[in-house]
Amino acid sequence: MDYPLDSKLLHVFCKVVELKNMTSAAKALYLTSSAISHSLRKLEIELGVSLLDRNPRKLVMTSAGQKLYNLSRPLLVELKKIRSEINDFEELNNSIIRVGTNSALNLYGFPKTLITLREHYPKIIVQVVCHSESVLQNMYDSKEIDLLFLPSLEHYNESETGKKMLGYDQINLFFKQAQNCGTEDNYTTNLANQTIILEEALKKDFSKIVRKELTHPLGKVKNFLFLNGEEGIKRYVQTGLGIGMLPYWIVSKDVNNGKLKPFSVETSPIKRFWHYQFLKEKNVEPLIETLKRELSELPSFQVV
Repeated sequence: MDYPLDSKLLHVFCKVVELKNMTSAAKALYLTSSAISHSLRKLEIELGVSLLDRNPRKLVMTSAGQKLYNLSRPLLVELKKIRSEINDFEELNNSIIRVGTNSALNLYGFPKTLITLREHYPKIIVQVVCHSESVLQNMYDSKEIDLLFLPSLEHYNESETGKKMLGYDQINLFFKQAQNCGTEDNYTTNLANQTIILEEALKKDFSKIVRKELTHPLGKVKNFLFLNGEEGIKRYVQTGLGIGMLPYWIVSKDVNNGKLKPFSVETSPIKRFWHYQFLKEKNVEPLIETLKRELSELPSFQVV
C-alpha cells in the first residue's frame, strides 16, 4: 500500500521498544494493555512483517522491528516539532507582544527580527517601547509590557531572579580620533578632565564594578555622564565630549573608517550581560529565537 503509516501506531511501537514492556508502555501512554497489543498487531499487518518476538520474559525486536525503530524515532521527533510549531503559530499569530528595551537593541536587533517574525506569523503585533531601565522595569512589574530586555554587568541567577540569559557582549572605551586624550606622548594629559559616558542601565553597577576596573590614570577621572542608549553615547563621543564605554558592534564601522579610536587599558573590555524577563501568559519563545539569530550576526555579540 502506498499511503503513509499511522504516526500513532509508530508512537506506540517506539514506546514499547523503549520501555521493553507493553504494560509499562500502556501506563505511559494512558492506554490499556489490549489497546497496545491491538496497535502493534495492526502495524505488523500493515507492514506485512513481524516486528517483535513476544518472549514471555521480555520483548525482543526482529531485524525488521529494529529497522523500523531506527527510521521512526527521528520522524516522530519531527512530527512532534511540527505540532508544536503549528500550536505556537496559532497562539502567537493572534496575540500582541509588548516589548521593552533600550534604544541600541531596538535599532540593531529588532528591525530584521520583526520582518522575519512577520513572515512566519503574519498577524502578530509587536509593540516596542524604548525607555530608561527604571521606567521599563516599572512597566514590566505592572504588566504594561510582556517582555523586557536590559543589559547588566552582573550575571543574574535565573532561579533567584527569573531573568534568563540572552547573550553577552563586551564594552570598551572609545574616543574621537582627533581628540587629545593623552594616550600617546603623555598618558596622563587631559585624562583627569575627561568625561566617561556610559549606558544609563549600567549606573547601578558602575561604582561596584566599572569604577574599580578602571586602573590609573582612568581611575582618577571624576566626570561621568549616563545616557539612555549606546547610539546616544556614540553621538556624544563623535562630537568630542568625552570617552564612551561602548560595545564593538555599535562602533565597528566608526573604528574601521577612523572616526573613533579604542582606548586601551588593562581591564578593558568589560563583559556585559543581556537578560530578559517575560510574563508567563505570553508565548515569546519564537520571538526570542528569531532575535538570537539576528544578534548572532553582530560583531562580538555572543548569544547563548
